[in-house]
Amino acid sequence: MRKSTRFASLKKGQISLAPKNEEVSKHNIYQPGLGYVIDHIPEYLKRNNFNHWDTQYGANESFENSWKPRTGPLEFIYNLAQNSAESIIILNMGAGLGDFTRDLAKIPGTFVYHVDFSQQGNDIANEKILKNKLKERVEIHTCDNNVFLENFFSQNKKADVIFFYGASGSNEPSDVAYQETMSLAAKNLKATGYIWHVTLLQPRITDRYDFRIQDTLGDFPKAPGMPKKVLTEAGLILVQELTEDRPDKHPLEPGGEPIEHLHMAYRGLFTNNTSCLNKFPIGLKEAVDPGWINNG
Repeated sequence: MRKSTRFASLKKGQISLAPKNEEVSKHNIYQPGLGYVIDHIPEYLKRNNFNHWDTQYGANESFENSWKPRTGPLEFIYNLAQNSAESIIILNMGAGLGDFTRDLAKIPGTFVYHVDFSQQGNDIANEKILKNKLKERVEIHTCDNNVFLENFFSQNKKADVIFFYGASGSNEPSDVAYQETMSLAAKNLKATGYIWHVTLLQPRITDRYDFRIQDTLGDFPKAPGMPKKVLTEAGLILVQELTEDRPDKHPLEPGGEPIEHLHMAYRGLFTNNTSCLNKFPIGLKEAVDPGWINNG
Protein backbone atom coordinates (compact mmCIF):
# COMPACT_ATOMS: atom_id res chain seq x y z
CA MET A 1 0.00 0.00 0.00
CA ARG A 2 1.28 3.41 -0.93
CA LYS A 3 2.27 5.67 1.93
CA SER A 4 0.62 9.05 2.09
CA THR A 5 2.55 12.11 0.97
CA ARG A 6 2.28 15.66 2.18
CA PHE A 7 0.55 17.75 -0.43
CA ALA A 8 1.68 21.23 -1.29
CA SER A 9 0.54 24.20 -3.34
CA LEU A 10 2.69 25.61 -6.10
CA LYS A 11 4.16 29.07 -5.76
CA LYS A 12 4.46 31.41 -8.74
CA GLY A 13 6.84 30.04 -11.35
CA GLN A 14 7.02 26.52 -9.89
CA ILE A 15 5.91 23.41 -11.76
CA SER A 16 4.93 19.97 -10.54
CA LEU A 17 6.81 16.98 -11.86
CA ALA A 18 4.14 14.64 -10.48
CA PRO A 19 2.47 12.24 -12.91
CA LYS A 20 -0.61 13.61 -14.64
CA ASN A 21 -3.78 13.86 -12.54
CA GLU A 22 -1.86 13.23 -9.30
CA GLU A 23 -1.73 15.80 -6.54
CA VAL A 24 1.32 17.96 -6.04
CA SER A 25 3.54 16.89 -3.13
CA LYS A 26 6.66 18.41 -1.63
CA HIS A 27 8.60 15.69 -3.40
CA ASN A 28 8.04 16.81 -6.98
CA ILE A 29 8.36 20.58 -7.16
CA TYR A 30 10.84 22.14 -9.56
CA GLN A 31 11.28 25.83 -10.38
CA PRO A 32 12.97 26.36 -13.77
CA GLY A 33 16.00 28.61 -13.45
CA LEU A 34 16.07 28.22 -9.66
CA GLY A 35 16.07 24.45 -9.09
CA TYR A 36 14.59 21.86 -6.77
CA VAL A 37 12.68 22.27 -3.54
CA ILE A 38 14.82 20.14 -1.20
CA ASP A 39 13.66 20.83 2.35
CA HIS A 40 12.12 17.33 2.54
CA ILE A 41 15.47 15.59 1.89
CA PRO A 42 17.43 14.59 5.02
CA GLU A 43 20.84 16.26 5.19
CA TYR A 44 22.69 12.94 5.12
CA LEU A 45 21.11 12.08 1.76
CA LYS A 46 21.83 15.35 -0.03
CA ARG A 47 24.36 14.86 -2.79
CA ASN A 48 25.64 18.42 -2.42
CA ASN A 49 26.69 17.61 1.16
CA PHE A 50 30.29 16.41 1.58
CA ASN A 51 29.29 14.31 4.63
CA HIS A 52 27.02 12.26 2.36
CA TRP A 53 29.96 11.47 0.08
CA ASP A 54 32.34 10.76 2.96
CA THR A 55 29.88 8.08 4.07
CA GLN A 56 29.43 6.70 0.56
CA TYR A 57 33.15 6.57 -0.12
CA GLY A 58 33.74 4.85 3.20
CA ALA A 59 32.32 1.74 1.53
CA ASN A 60 33.83 2.36 -1.89
CA GLU A 61 33.75 -1.16 -3.35
CA SER A 62 30.41 -0.58 -5.11
CA PHE A 63 31.77 2.58 -6.75
CA GLU A 64 34.90 0.74 -7.87
CA ASN A 65 32.81 -1.99 -9.48
CA SER A 66 30.10 0.15 -11.08
CA TRP A 67 31.99 3.22 -12.34
CA LYS A 68 34.82 2.96 -14.82
CA PRO A 69 36.26 5.84 -16.87
CA ARG A 70 35.29 5.86 -20.55
CA THR A 71 38.03 5.71 -23.16
CA GLY A 72 36.65 8.58 -25.28
CA PRO A 73 37.79 11.46 -23.05
CA LEU A 74 41.15 9.77 -22.48
CA GLU A 75 41.73 9.48 -26.23
CA PHE A 76 40.74 13.16 -26.55
CA ILE A 77 43.37 14.23 -24.00
CA TYR A 78 45.98 12.00 -25.66
CA ASN A 79 45.33 13.70 -29.01
CA LEU A 80 45.54 17.16 -27.44
CA ALA A 81 48.83 16.30 -25.72
CA GLN A 82 50.28 14.93 -28.95
CA ASN A 83 49.68 18.29 -30.62
CA SER A 84 50.93 20.51 -27.80
CA ALA A 85 54.46 21.69 -27.03
CA GLU A 86 53.50 22.27 -23.38
CA SER A 87 51.85 20.10 -20.73
CA ILE A 88 48.06 19.88 -20.96
CA ILE A 89 46.60 21.36 -17.75
CA ILE A 90 43.48 19.50 -16.66
CA LEU A 91 41.00 20.33 -13.91
CA ASN A 92 39.06 17.24 -12.86
CA MET A 93 36.18 18.67 -10.82
CA GLY A 94 34.19 16.53 -8.40
CA ALA A 95 36.83 13.91 -9.08
CA GLY A 96 35.69 11.28 -6.57
CA LEU A 97 37.80 8.18 -5.99
CA GLY A 98 40.52 9.06 -8.48
CA ASP A 99 40.17 6.46 -11.23
CA PHE A 100 39.71 9.09 -13.92
CA THR A 101 42.45 11.30 -12.44
CA ARG A 102 44.88 8.37 -12.45
CA ASP A 103 44.11 7.50 -16.08
CA LEU A 104 44.42 11.14 -17.21
CA ALA A 105 47.79 11.52 -15.44
CA LYS A 106 49.13 8.37 -17.12
CA ILE A 107 48.87 10.09 -20.50
CA PRO A 108 52.25 11.65 -21.41
CA GLY A 109 52.30 15.44 -21.35
CA THR A 110 49.51 16.03 -18.81
CA PHE A 111 49.17 17.61 -15.37
CA VAL A 112 45.95 17.05 -13.40
CA TYR A 113 44.33 19.01 -10.59
CA HIS A 114 42.03 16.58 -8.76
CA VAL A 115 39.26 18.50 -6.92
CA ASP A 116 36.65 17.02 -4.58
CA PHE A 117 35.06 18.16 -1.31
CA SER A 118 35.19 14.68 0.25
CA GLN A 119 38.33 14.01 2.29
CA GLN A 120 37.41 10.31 2.37
CA GLY A 121 37.28 10.18 -1.43
CA ASN A 122 40.52 12.12 -1.81
CA ASP A 123 42.36 9.81 0.57
CA ILE A 124 41.38 6.88 -1.63
CA ALA A 125 42.37 8.82 -4.76
CA ASN A 126 45.75 9.68 -3.26
CA GLU A 127 46.48 5.99 -2.64
CA LYS A 128 45.91 5.31 -6.35
CA ILE A 129 48.15 8.20 -7.38
CA LEU A 130 50.97 6.99 -5.13
CA LYS A 131 50.54 3.38 -6.19
CA ASN A 132 50.95 4.39 -9.85
CA LYS A 133 53.89 6.73 -9.10
CA LEU A 134 52.06 9.78 -10.44
CA LYS A 135 52.65 12.16 -7.54
CA GLU A 136 54.63 14.62 -9.69
CA ARG A 137 51.75 14.93 -12.17
CA VAL A 138 48.76 15.33 -9.86
CA GLU A 139 47.66 17.84 -7.21
CA ILE A 140 44.76 16.83 -4.96
CA HIS A 141 42.56 19.57 -3.47
CA THR A 142 39.84 19.01 -0.88
CA CYS A 143 37.37 21.85 -1.31
CA ASP A 144 34.19 22.97 -3.04
CA ASN A 145 34.37 23.33 -6.84
CA ASN A 146 33.64 27.05 -6.78
CA VAL A 147 36.23 27.75 -4.08
CA PHE A 148 38.90 26.01 -6.15
CA LEU A 149 37.89 27.77 -9.37
CA GLU A 150 37.92 31.18 -7.69
CA ASN A 151 41.38 30.55 -6.21
CA PHE A 152 42.72 29.20 -9.52
CA PHE A 153 41.45 32.31 -11.30
CA SER A 154 42.89 34.67 -8.66
CA GLN A 155 46.33 33.11 -9.21
CA ASN A 156 46.11 33.88 -12.96
CA LYS A 157 46.25 30.20 -13.81
CA LYS A 158 44.44 28.74 -16.82
CA ALA A 159 43.43 25.23 -17.84
CA ASP A 160 43.38 23.52 -21.21
CA VAL A 161 40.50 21.20 -20.25
CA ILE A 162 38.01 21.18 -17.37
CA PHE A 163 36.08 17.98 -16.71
CA PHE A 164 32.76 17.94 -14.88
CA TYR A 165 32.45 14.21 -15.32
CA GLY A 166 29.21 13.57 -13.43
CA ALA A 167 29.94 16.42 -11.03
CA SER A 168 28.08 19.69 -10.49
CA GLY A 169 24.93 19.24 -12.60
CA SER A 170 22.98 16.38 -11.05
CA ASN A 171 24.56 16.88 -7.61
CA GLU A 172 23.47 20.51 -7.39
CA PRO A 173 19.82 21.29 -6.53
CA SER A 174 20.16 24.99 -7.34
CA ASP A 175 20.12 25.93 -11.02
CA VAL A 176 21.54 29.33 -10.07
CA ALA A 177 24.57 27.73 -8.35
CA TYR A 178 24.99 25.41 -11.34
CA GLN A 179 25.14 28.41 -13.68
CA GLU A 180 27.63 30.17 -11.42
CA THR A 181 29.94 27.12 -11.41
CA MET A 182 29.91 26.79 -15.20
CA SER A 183 30.52 30.53 -15.68
CA LEU A 184 33.46 30.36 -13.27
CA ALA A 185 34.85 27.37 -15.14
CA ALA A 186 34.65 29.18 -18.48
CA LYS A 187 36.77 32.04 -17.05
CA ASN A 188 39.46 29.53 -16.07
CA LEU A 189 40.11 28.29 -19.61
CA LYS A 190 43.07 29.12 -21.80
CA ALA A 191 42.33 30.91 -25.09
CA THR A 192 41.85 27.49 -26.74
CA GLY A 193 40.22 25.58 -23.91
CA TYR A 194 37.51 22.96 -23.46
CA ILE A 195 34.87 21.95 -20.92
CA TRP A 196 33.75 18.31 -20.98
CA HIS A 197 30.47 17.93 -19.09
CA VAL A 198 28.61 14.74 -18.17
CA THR A 199 25.41 14.93 -16.11
CA LEU A 200 21.86 13.59 -15.74
CA LEU A 201 18.76 15.14 -17.27
CA GLN A 202 15.24 14.78 -15.93
CA PRO A 203 14.02 11.32 -16.97
CA ARG A 204 10.83 10.24 -18.68
CA ILE A 205 8.19 7.70 -17.69
CA THR A 206 8.67 5.03 -20.36
CA ASP A 207 5.04 4.99 -21.53
CA ARG A 208 4.71 8.80 -21.71
CA TYR A 209 6.56 11.76 -23.11
CA ASP A 210 6.31 13.85 -19.97
CA PHE A 211 9.43 14.62 -17.97
CA ARG A 212 9.62 13.46 -14.38
CA ILE A 213 11.75 14.11 -11.34
CA GLN A 214 14.23 11.25 -10.97
CA ASP A 215 13.75 10.58 -7.27
CA THR A 216 13.84 12.37 -3.95
CA LEU A 217 16.95 10.87 -2.44
CA GLY A 218 19.19 13.78 -3.23
CA ASP A 219 19.77 13.51 -6.99
CA PHE A 220 18.93 16.62 -9.01
CA PRO A 221 18.82 16.00 -12.77
CA LYS A 222 18.72 19.12 -14.92
CA ALA A 223 16.01 20.14 -17.33
CA PRO A 224 16.56 18.95 -20.93
CA GLY A 225 18.62 21.50 -22.84
CA MET A 226 19.92 23.22 -19.70
CA PRO A 227 23.60 22.13 -19.89
CA LYS A 228 23.92 23.47 -23.44
CA LYS A 229 22.04 26.68 -22.55
CA VAL A 230 24.17 27.35 -19.46
CA LEU A 231 27.50 26.71 -21.17
CA THR A 232 26.72 28.66 -24.33
CA GLU A 233 25.51 31.59 -22.20
CA ALA A 234 28.92 31.42 -20.49
CA GLY A 235 30.46 32.16 -23.89
CA LEU A 236 31.31 28.64 -25.02
CA ILE A 237 30.65 26.90 -28.32
CA LEU A 238 29.24 23.38 -28.58
CA VAL A 239 31.66 20.94 -30.19
CA GLN A 240 29.63 17.76 -29.78
CA GLU A 241 26.86 16.39 -27.54
CA LEU A 242 25.06 13.12 -26.89
CA THR A 243 21.91 12.36 -24.89
CA GLU A 244 21.04 8.74 -24.13
CA ASP A 245 18.24 6.93 -22.32
CA ARG A 246 18.94 4.26 -19.71
CA PRO A 247 15.97 2.18 -18.43
CA ASP A 248 15.40 1.98 -14.68
CA LYS A 249 12.63 1.13 -12.22
CA HIS A 250 12.25 2.55 -8.73
CA PRO A 251 9.89 4.86 -6.80
CA LEU A 252 9.96 8.49 -7.84
CA GLU A 253 9.01 9.65 -4.35
CA PRO A 254 9.24 8.17 -0.82
CA GLY A 255 6.72 5.40 -0.30
CA GLY A 256 5.72 5.31 -3.94
CA GLU A 257 5.40 2.25 -6.14
CA PRO A 258 8.36 1.44 -8.41
CA ILE A 259 7.76 3.01 -11.83
CA GLU A 260 9.53 2.18 -15.06
CA HIS A 261 11.25 5.25 -16.41
CA LEU A 262 14.24 6.36 -18.44
CA HIS A 263 17.25 8.02 -16.93
CA MET A 264 18.74 10.48 -19.40
CA ALA A 265 22.51 10.86 -19.52
CA TYR A 266 24.00 13.96 -21.13
CA ARG A 267 27.55 14.24 -22.50
CA GLY A 268 28.77 17.47 -24.03
CA LEU A 269 32.08 18.97 -25.15
CA PHE A 270 32.37 22.76 -25.38
CA THR A 271 35.17 25.16 -26.38
CA ASN A 272 35.82 28.89 -26.21
CA ASN A 273 37.48 29.14 -29.62
CA THR A 274 36.24 28.26 -33.11
CA SER A 275 39.76 27.12 -34.03
CA CYS A 276 39.20 24.15 -31.69
CA LEU A 277 36.32 22.78 -33.76
CA ASN A 278 36.87 19.69 -35.91
CA LYS A 279 40.53 19.25 -34.92
CA PHE A 280 40.19 15.46 -34.78
CA PRO A 281 37.46 12.81 -34.36
CA ILE A 282 36.02 12.67 -30.82
CA GLY A 283 34.22 9.85 -29.06
CA LEU A 284 32.08 11.20 -26.21
CA LYS A 285 31.87 7.69 -24.72
CA GLU A 286 34.34 5.25 -26.21
CA ALA A 287 37.48 6.03 -28.19
CA VAL A 288 37.17 6.52 -31.94
CA ASP A 289 40.39 4.57 -32.50
CA PRO A 290 40.46 1.51 -30.21
CA GLY A 291 44.23 1.33 -30.65
CA TRP A 292 44.95 4.88 -29.50
CA ILE A 293 46.47 3.70 -26.22
CA ASN A 294 49.13 1.76 -28.10
CA ASN A 295 50.04 4.67 -30.38
CA GLY A 296 52.26 6.31 -27.76
